[in-house]
Amino acid sequence: MKNWKALSLIGLSGLVLAACGNNAETTDTTPATNDTTTETSSVTEDTGVVDNSTTATEDILSLEEVVDIYMGEYPNAQIQKVDYDKDSGDWTYEITGVSENREYEVEINAVSGEIIKVDEDDVDDDAYLAFDTIITPEEAIEIAKTALAEEAAVLEGWELDVDDNRTKYDIEFEGSNRDVKLDAETGEVIEID
Repeated sequence: MKNWKALSLIGLSGLVLAACGNNAETTDTTPATNDTTTETSSVTEDTGVVDNSTTATEDILSLEEVVDIYMGEYPNAQIQKVDYDKDSGDWTYEITGVSENREYEVEINAVSGEIIKVDEDDVDDDAYLAFDTIITPEEAIEIAKTALAEEAAVLEGWELDVDDNRTKYDIEFEGSNRDVKLDAETGEVIEID
């Protein structure tokens, strides 16, 4: 009799479990993605960008990551300039470099890494960036904020290029309409506009 009750309970349990497994309304147990939108301030660790507007909480690609994307397209290129700002509401990197005697300006989405646009032109400059000798964009942004004495300044964008044989960051902030130019190798503030 005990075996009959035990077998009945096991069989009944199996039917209940099988019925639960065939339920048309299943619960999605996959973890939530980072594609949510938030109304709060967000800070991305890779770029030091402070954005107080409604924004997706996706991570911004680092300078190193977008340079790798560019070099994947033009492996022998020497990079002349990097520009980081919002283009049509999205953060983008625009990288200009020279490969095989042609200049390639490539616009890359700063979140997805998608190449948005490529412009090809004649070479008009022979000054190139040396990434192993410069401070990171994050460090440059913090130096610029300190120079302006505006800890919560909202980044509008930055540009990195060689001008007068000196590698420089030109960092722009929203609202104050102020730019900070600094030496990309030493971090020295050159000028505040």
